[in-house]
Amino acid sequence: MKEKYVIYYCGFLIGFSAFSIDIMLPSFEDMRTDLGTSMELAQMNITIYIFAFGLGQLFFGPLSDKVGRKPALYIGIILYIIGAISALVAPTIEFVLAGRVLQGFGGASCQSVGRAIIRDCYSGMQLARNMSIAMAIFAFGPIVAPFLGFGLTKIGGWQLVFTGMLTFGVIILAVTPKIPETLKKANPNALKPSHIGQASIRVLSNRQSLYFLIVSAVLMSSMLSFVTNAARLYEALDIRGLAFAAGFAFIGSGIIAGQFINQNMLTRFGQTRSMAVSTNWMMTCMGLMVLFILLGWLNFWWFTVFMFVFGTFFLICYANSLSLVIDPHGDIAGFTSSFYGFFVQVFSSTLVSLLTLAFQGLPLYWSLYMCFVTAIVLLLIRHWHITKHADTAVNELDSKSAGGE
Repeated sequence: MKEKYVIYYCGFLIGFSAFSIDIMLPSFEDMRTDLGTSMELAQMNITIYIFAFGLGQLFFGPLSDKVGRKPALYIGIILYIIGAISALVAPTIEFVLAGRVLQGFGGASCQSVGRAIIRDCYSGMQLARNMSIAMAIFAFGPIVAPFLGFGLTKIGGWQLVFTGMLTFGVIILAVTPKIPETLKKANPNALKPSHIGQASIRVLSNRQSLYFLIVSAVLMSSMLSFVTNAARLYEALDIRGLAFAAGFAFIGSGIIAGQFINQNMLTRFGQTRSMAVSTNWMMTCMGLMVLFILLGWLNFWWFTVFMFVFGTFFLICYANSLSLVIDPHGDIAGFTSSFYGFFVQVFSSTLVSLLTLAFQGLPLYWSLYMCFVTAIVLLLIRHWHITKHADTAVNELDSKSAGGE
């Protein structure tokens, strides 16, 4: 099979979670009414899925290092399908959420293994470029899923949305046998606690990996916060239904635009400087949104444009940050990918779950938080850039001194 098809397949694997999240967004109101629950509990479909998704990655990454990438995928996708069926027939919101936990845990295999497959095949700048392409395919979820979720909800209620997820899971499962196994050497000790502990210490003791693990976690909380609150943010602008799906899909297309921009920026600036430029744009968009809210200018069009630009540069920042974390650990790519997903998604889902109640669906509170998050990310990236150059200068001076001696 041609290499590009493996990258496309990995892109759909990485986008598995986005599809499973975004397809739910138009169904919250129908679910709230049908199950007699609150909007906050309906929204928990997102954060509880992400939390279970993060935990699942900590299992499936090492499993893929032990038994191979494809066997780990088979197990995870089957669990996801069982979870979708469970939620589909659930009589209460509690049972729906239980099904989402199983979906999230099983679906974690797709993202952790998808990233590991790319790392099996590439490193360095090639890794960054191909990870960016896979992340662009990830936009399949934000673009297609809201329309599909809206249509399915209108036809058959929120239950039909889970039928859509079930179908997608079956399709991915059917395609997987055609993909080559990329793990060159299995590690029989990959699931042993001692090995997991040693691998964790290795990742955390690597300065680059630890630093960009933190950057990724803070950055992801911004996008997850948007996805979780998107329906209520648009409702505050009196936008619902098909208009909401269209706006959300347009924002998702920004991720595709980001992939093309990232290819050029990597050549011109390198990874960390590309991230700094991107975060500047993200922070500017959120600052303008706060200003427009205060002046009473924010409407559907401005909100959607601001978030389109935000999504474009989020892709650049996130894809490069991910590559910088996993690049030094090719021999434990499965574990590193899973550890990355666990840390980033559990941190961001926990934070966003706590803050969702505080936002109350109000765009001003939410956009102020987004300004704060992007400012922190920018400071972290600039600090890395400065210290890295300082370290390089010191090493050059040491080399000259040694040469002089």
